[in-house]
Amino acid sequence: MKTLHGLFALSELLPERFSEKKLAEVLLQDLEACRLIIYGSEGEQPVVLAELEVQAEDRVYDPFDKRIDLMLTGKITRDDCPPLTYCLQGKQFSVTGRCSMIPKVCGVDLYLSHSYSGKKGEVIRQKLNIYLADVKQALNKV
Repeated sequence: MKTLHGLFALSELLPERFSEKKLAEVLLQDLEACRLIIYGSEGEQPVVLAELEVQAEDRVYDPFDKRIDLMLTGKITRDDCPPLTYCLQGKQFSVTGRCSMIPKVCGVDLYLSHSYSGKKGEVIRQKLNIYLADVKQALNKV
C-alpha cells in the first residue's frame, strides 16, 4: 500500500542518467524540512493524530545500504482513535501508506516506534527509511 508521490517533479531535478548518490542528494534536499503526519479516522473523515518534523542533523544518507534515514520528532495531538495511515511530506516528494502501533500487522508499511504511546501531549520519535532502489524503480515507470 506504500505509495510514492511527486515522482515527476523529482525526475525533473535529476539528469537523464543519474547515480544513487545524485538521487540521494536530490531527495535529501527535497526532504530538508519534511514532516510525518499520522492519521486516524473519525467515521469516514481522516483526522491528524500527530505531526512530526525532521531536523537537518536527523537526515542521513547511508551509502552502504543505499537508503535515507530520517528521525522525526513531534507531539501526539489527538488520542481518540488508533493510527491508521501516514504521509511523509517533503517539498515535492511524499510517501503515503498504512501504519500501526502493533508490530507484525499484515499490510502495514510503517510500524510506529515504542515511543508512540497514543496519549495526547506526549513527544514521540519515529525513524523512517527511504530505500533508493524503491525510488529508482518508481522513477523508471514515470
